[in-house]
Formats: sequence, C-alpha cells, structure tokens
Amino acid sequence: MRPPEYLKAVTNLIQWMDQEQWAELHADLRDAHIEPLEEHLPKEKLQEILDEQKELMLAGYILEDFFSCWFVESGEDGGGAEINVVDEYLKQRGWRESVLGKRYLEALRDSTASLYEVVDVDPGRGTTVRDLFRGGDPIALEDAYGVEWAVRWDCFAGRLVSLKGKNYLTNAQLPLPPEDAQRAQETLGGTKTELYETAEQQGVEEENEDIFIRRVLDTNGVSARLLSQFWLMGLLHRTMAAPPKLQNTDGEALLFAEVRFPLQGDLAEIAAALDDTEAVEREGGEGLAWVWSSPGSPSQHSMGKLTKGGPQWSGDSDRTCLASIRVEGQELVLETNSEERAERSQNLLESRLGKLIGPPRVSYEDMEELMARESSTPLPEPDILPEVLEKARNDHLDDHYRSVLDRPLPFLGGETPREAAASKTGRTRVMTWLKILENNESRQAVQLGTKPYDVSWIWQELGIERSG
Repeated sequence: MRPPEYLKAVTNLIQWMDQEQWAELHADLRDAHIEPLEEHLPKEKLQEILDEQKELMLAGYILEDFFSCWFVESGEDGGGAEINVVDEYLKQRGWRESVLGKRYLEALRDSTASLYEVVDVDPGRGTTVRDLFRGGDPIALEDAYGVEWAVRWDCFAGRLVSLKGKNYLTNAQLPLPPEDAQRAQETLGGTKTELYETAEQQGVEEENEDIFIRRVLDTNGVSARLLSQFWLMGLLHRTMAAPPKLQNTDGEALLFAEVRFPLQGDLAEIAAALDDTEAVEREGGEGLAWVWSSPGSPSQHSMGKLTKGGPQWSGDSDRTCLASIRVEGQELVLETNSEERAERSQNLLESRLGKLIGPPRVSYEDMEELMARESSTPLPEPDILPEVLEKARNDHLDDHYRSVLDRPLPFLGGETPREAAASKTGRTRVMTWLKILENNESRQAVQLGTKPYDVSWIWQELGIERSG
C-alpha cells in the first residue's frame, strides 16, 4: 500500500504549476506527443477515438512526462538555464511537503517511461513486471496500483519508481496489446541501431555506447513519446477498423430468415414428399423435422468457393446445413441464415410440395440484433457439476489447440506453429502468438469467474521457454 503522502505531493504540485509559464510548456509537450501522428491522426479524428477515460489516461501519461522533462529557459543572449517543474516546485514550496512526499516527487522527476510486460499476477499480493526496453530481471511491484486490470502478458507504457527499497508504478499507464508491444520493441531496436551509429560517429567509446543510447532515449521523453504514439496508432487501428462482416459459408450476409407455409394437404403426403427430396434428410427423435444440406463440412464449404474448379470433397460424411424444416401446428416452418438461402429453400419446397402448402409468410431479423437479444437473456443454471464442465471445456480446448499446432496461421506468415518454432525469427513470432493466446484465456477467465485454461503444455510442446 503506497503512503498517502505520494498522492498529496502530486496534487500540491499540480495546483502550484497552474501558471502561464508551465501551462505553455505543458501544451508544447502535448503537441510533441501528438504532432508526429497528425498525418494519420488529425486532431478531429483524435477526438473521435478518445473517450473520456482514454483522454484522462493520455493526459495523465503526458503530465508525468512533463514532470520529468527539462526545458531551456530563454535568456537575453538566447541561452538560458535548464528548468524542471518539479525542481522549481521543491525549491519554492518543498518546505511544505513531508520527507516521503519530496522523495516521491524527486523520483518522478528522475523517472523514465518504458514498456513493461506483466509476467506474474498474484491477486491480493503483488504483480511482477519486466522492462521490455531496458531488459534486466523481472521487477516485483509493491502493489498493483494502476494495473489492477492486468493479467499475465499484458503490456503497458508507464513509469516505475523505487523508494526505500520498494518498487511502485506511478499513476499513469497506457495499455498496449502484446502485438503492439512487439512492434514497439522492433521500432526501438531500429532506433537503437541508428543511435549506435551516431555514437560511433561522435567517438563514444564502445563500453559507454549503451549508456549514451539510454541517455538519448531517456532525455526529455524520447522513449515516452515513442510509446504514446504507438498507443494512439494502435487505438486508431482498432477503433476505425471496419467490423467483421457476418456471413455464412456461401459468403452471404447473415440474416435470420423464417418462412411459414400453411398446411393445405395431407400431412403424410407432405412428409413422404420431403423424405423423397434429394439433400433433405429427416431428423431423428419425435416430431416431423428435416434438414436441407449440401456436401462438405462448413469449413470445406467456405474454402471450396476459393478453389478453382469448385469444391473437392473427400467423402459424403461431412455436410453443411443450409436450412431446417419442421411441422409446427398447422404450418410448415423453414429457418435459415440468409435471404438468398431463404429464397432457394422456398423455391425447393414449393416445387416439391405444390398445392400441399399455401402462400408463405416470410420474416427476417438482423443476426447481430438477434445475438444481442439472446446474450441479454439469462441462461438457466446447468444441472452439471462445475468440475465436470471445466473438464469438458479443457478437453475441448486440448483437442482444439493440438490441431492448431499443425495449421498454417496468418499471424505466423502462413506457417504452422511447429514450423515457425523451428527458426529463430519464427520463434519470436510464435512466442508473441502464445502470449496473446494465454492473455486472452486469462482475461476470459477473469470475466467468467473461472480458472484460466492452462496453456503451459503448448509452450513445452513447441520447445519454447515460458519466460517470466
């Protein structure tokens, strides 16, 4: 638990810096964070993607960067001394702060932004992070203040301070998905390469090159601005990306369609005609119900559209359901998932049944609205022991992920996880993929209040160390 003096000292500092000199410098620094992105992220677009919460997150992050920046004070000869808002505050008002408060402000002044990865979460006790920019051993935090939301492999831009042998995160963090964090690391790697060349040109001795590079990145928020820009660009891509188009295996827009025909003929004659219709099979169980289907599994059906010469099926055991048909009271009810399939199904039934059925009533419902309504309806509690449900889920995921290991994945450049893990560059991508997978499973478990699925066996299967 962090001492209350820390928050009080920051509050006093913010109130004191409410004067024109610091306001102008603060505004200039905010522009420095945002202006490099204006070609891709105009200010009006920024307002679209930043809700109140994200605006506060960015404002807090830039404010902490302001606390650590040194500015050149204009002088008559064009030069001037360097000034820092925390330094000036402590000179003028430091007497009013407690020892702990002053030490915290000094640590803030001397802090640097970095990219952190959560490597362990012990609820109620602490969080352990790794500095992805500077490397080194994992760092145990005194508390989880600011990252209570975090699960394993979450990444965020932020600052860490050490006081009296304890490590604390400061107040502002910008979360980055693992894939965005990887791109930030790659960009930093390219920046470091350029800085090594600069150090060599300036005659920096080899043993001092790393110190030179760190100083460049840490001085006046170079790394801080890199990270805020990655956060904003990632936010832009996720916010402005077109939502995935819901479609069936024929590439048709998903739309719940129901067609109801009044029965006008003998029920036994209707049933016999449907039983005799090609690709229509009667379902088992009580009642009169049928399924209209086509050859091939759903995945084969959708992939077959892209195969020259049409689908090539390995056999007749796999089928794709196109529509369901049932007798309900005095009506024959057909249900399917697109307008096109509804029309084809309607034509099929009218051609086979003729005068045995009357004119249909057709209704459509948007699939997203239907799904939203269904998700808002509370489900009955299953009469199954929780441990039985958990085992069934784990067994299903075991089978699923075991098959995924031998499946080409776009994220891995079309390679399977096993293939990618065999090369040095591929292993880096596989590690990121595994972190995303484990991160998603952990986050889903938190939302559902269940135990996360244990993916450690996948790391072992691929021969990759589950670092952390």
